[in-house]
Amino acid sequence: MIDSLVEVFKAYLLPGSLSFLLLAGTVAVVLLLMKGRWRKMGRWGLVSLIVLYWVMALPFVSGALIWGLSHNYQAIQTRTQAKGSQAVVVLGGGAVTYEESGARLSALSDASALRALEGARLYKLLDPQWVVVSGGPSGPTSEAESAVLKRAMIQLGIPPARILEEGESGNTHEQAVNLRRLLADHGIKRFVMVTSGVHMPRAMGVFRHAGLDPIPSPAPEQSDANPGGTQGILPSIDALRTSQVAMREILGLAYYGVRGWLRPAAPGSVPTGLGLPAGFG
Repeated sequence: MIDSLVEVFKAYLLPGSLSFLLLAGTVAVVLLLMKGRWRKMGRWGLVSLIVLYWVMALPFVSGALIWGLSHNYQAIQTRTQAKGSQAVVVLGGGAVTYEESGARLSALSDASALRALEGARLYKLLDPQWVVVSGGPSGPTSEAESAVLKRAMIQLGIPPARILEEGESGNTHEQAVNLRRLLADHGIKRFVMVTSGVHMPRAMGVFRHAGLDPIPSPAPEQSDANPGGTQGILPSIDALRTSQVAMREILGLAYYGVRGWLRPAAPGSVPTGLGLPAGFG
């Protein structure tokens, strides 16, 4: 039951999304057509919805949300900071698969592409034994994120023989469980973890809950070629999207906290199996 509710929430009720705007706006308009207190509720609901989206579309608001989630983590700049890490682990942030006339093409999301670039930078800086890419398929016919990430890493100059794949996980919790097993199988005890800055608090919490102790090195939220997002002072679509990403992470942190996936694991209680609900990605 909770799995279905979470999926519905992610698909339709995430503040900042078009679906939430349309659904909430429709409810407010219907209430406006009624009488008495319902009409008053509709008026206040519509005003609140407009104010919410206006505020979320302000660049300084989206920038503050991103800063609040990511400011505790800085990208590694020296080998000393990696503390002798044997691997760089890159968590997938989304990929899409296109099919037409029997042909198939997969591409990384913006978040995954930026994580791949950070992983490649760390590979050149640290020369680790392994680069590990993680992420399963987003749908029944989609290619695993790990496979798309691996091709990107090879394109960025990392030898295929030094890349390990984890292509079964559907969310951050499953990534921690699956990677714990994979890292142990290859004798990897110390590693640097790459994910987006806004995702890093949740990733660090859930990996520590799984008994792992990663060294964080967040990827940038935006490409230097397309800064967007938090630039300027007027409302913008880029800022609204950035705020939506931040809201998704804030709600994801709350959900993972309720599930107990962010607390340090008690001795002997580290999870070893799957069968996990989808949850937030």
